[in-house]
Amino acid sequence: GENRDGIHIALDTLRFDYSEWFYDNEGRRRLINLNVKAIVDMGQIPGVVETPDLYNYGSQEYRTTAYMLNEGTVTDDDLKAYTVPADAEFVDVYIREGIINKRIDLHGVAGKTLYAVLNGDNDEKITVDLTKIRDNYSEWFKDEDGNLKFVRLNVKAVAIVTPVPVVITDSLFSQSDNKVFSNVAYFVKDYATETDLTNYVIASDVQNLNVYAVDANGDNVNYSLHGVAGKTLADALKATGNDEGITITVDELRSNYVEWFIDQDKKTKMVKLNLKAVKQKNTGLTNLIQKTDFTYSGGAKATKVVTRYDEDGQPTGLRTKTEYAYSGSDLITEETFTSADGTNWTEKDKYIYVFDDKGVLRVVEYYEYSVSTSSYELVTKEFLHYSNDTPTFIRPDKEISTRMFPNPAVNVLNVSVKDLSSFEYKVYSLNGTLVKNGFANSSSAVINVSDLNRGIYMIQIIGEGRSFTSKFVKK
Repeated sequence: GENRDGIHIALDTLRFDYSEWFYDNEGRRRLINLNVKAIVDMGQIPGVVETPDLYNYGSQEYRTTAYMLNEGTVTDDDLKAYTVPADAEFVDVYIREGIINKRIDLHGVAGKTLYAVLNGDNDEKITVDLTKIRDNYSEWFKDEDGNLKFVRLNVKAVAIVTPVPVVITDSLFSQSDNKVFSNVAYFVKDYATETDLTNYVIASDVQNLNVYAVDANGDNVNYSLHGVAGKTLADALKATGNDEGITITVDELRSNYVEWFIDQDKKTKMVKLNLKAVKQKNTGLTNLIQKTDFTYSGGAKATKVVTRYDEDGQPTGLRTKTEYAYSGSDLITEETFTSADGTNWTEKDKYIYVFDDKGVLRVVEYYEYSVSTSSYELVTKEFLHYSNDTPTFIRPDKEISTRMFPNPAVNVLNVSVKDLSSFEYKVYSLNGTLVKNGFANSSSAVINVSDLNRGIYMIQIIGEGRSFTSKFVKK
């Protein structure tokens, strides 16, 4: 009752089945369970938000400038302030008519203002009704550094740029068994030819070339080819060009493989690749980037400690420790600590997972540690609802209707979608790390999750400009 309205609300009248969609500070949509919401007025939303230099490709290379028009605040002057790039081939506009989502393609738009383009100054002579423009559309792109970027938009200007058949990313480092390796990543695109590969020469000190391919059965396979130093990529992929006598064609190379590396600035970097030239940098702790120790403390507890080192092999920066607690095979708590010296640890955050008596995950609670109160404070609490009280998670979505089972999953996760003939899937850990992705050429996919650690993951389904995001549990 201590509010200006003098209203008292009994706790036992609060709803426990209410959820809302929000955007986080990176523009990603999040579904949050809540029954109380505190709102801060952050000021008027800009009429137009522009995100330039975004890249993707199909049969050609595309550079996109994305615009998010906020229908409630955008003005004619806002639209006149933004000019479509001079090399843009077309502009796509995403609208909703009733319950139907539509995309409008406009040509003859290069060098014109958004105001002109949206008010009929296009080859199609179409004037866009801004009251129909979508406010819930997003796409994945890559930025200029090749990093994935999720962008909210409803208008995009697209330019076709000079195709690059092979993208090279060098100065990448990785670690295994206290050894550091220097890597050069190659992403050979699906339109590249053998002639294109003759233009790329492997360094003379490379020890092996890792190849990420797909075999005749559609299964992912990896090869490590030796004796390839100083040869072109075209020669290295022939049986006569490597010690193993293996031939791999461009058509066999994977198009959806990514790896995490450390760049020369010692920052983590995710790189898309299908070939990797590798050489060992050293054998000791010198230049060691990161070391992970994972130990079991009895049958129900496990601990993971991550330590980073400088070029002299000395620990540097904050170390992180994660303690896991299990009840049987179920992960019930996951608590993270940080430390400057590896001895005195400070609480950071904690997840609590609540299972019912059938072993089905029901509630996920996320807490952050408050220094001021010296205690954990609840940040989010999400309730998972299942169909027919079984581990099959079914939730209709306004964008894509998706069915996943079993959930929790042990070895495989089956995904089927409605009204899509193919789709892309991406699996993320709860800290936002992409751990698995792929493409389904039908309305269903069987995803191998046996290599994932136990815990909760987010899966995003993308197809035909629509997307669906949900959780699943790996046991």
